[in-house]
Amino acid sequence: MISDSVLNRVSMLSPQGEFILCFGSGKPGAEYTLNKPLGIAVDVKDNVYVADSGNSRVAVFNHKGCYLHSNIGKSMPGEFQSPSDVSISSEGLVAVTDTGTHCVQVFKESTGYLGAVQVEQFSPSNVAWGPGKTLVIGDSERKKVVVVNV
Repeated sequence: MISDSVLNRVSMLSPQGEFILCFGSGKPGAEYTLNKPLGIAVDVKDNVYVADSGNSRVAVFNHKGCYLHSNIGKSMPGEFQSPSDVSISSEGLVAVTDTGTHCVQVFKESTGYLGAVQVEQFSPSNVAWGPGKTLVIGDSERKKVVVVNV
């Protein structure tokens, strides 16, 4: 999968690199329309989570590109300013880096907001789950990798 922040869409390719489909582009203001999509993650049900930076949300689509919801981060705490990446653990925990709030927020899809990782002079740009409940975070401001247990 490729996020395209210029054409505001996500493209799906086969393992051989052949185009399958794209989604997210459309009528401005429609809930399925992406605006500066950045990071992408796929859960165990093949749902696609997109850090939709320009719309300040994480948009969720099914494997066919149909919009499902953008409920993650819809209530304070947990709202986004500029999400840049998303990662999903094997336990279903969703981590979202937000360059606007300078933190990484963690959610459980079924229950909502769990908490945030925030460090002074922290500019998280990328995130991945390590073993257990370990987050590996790329800090673009300090040009370091930060590892934390959640």
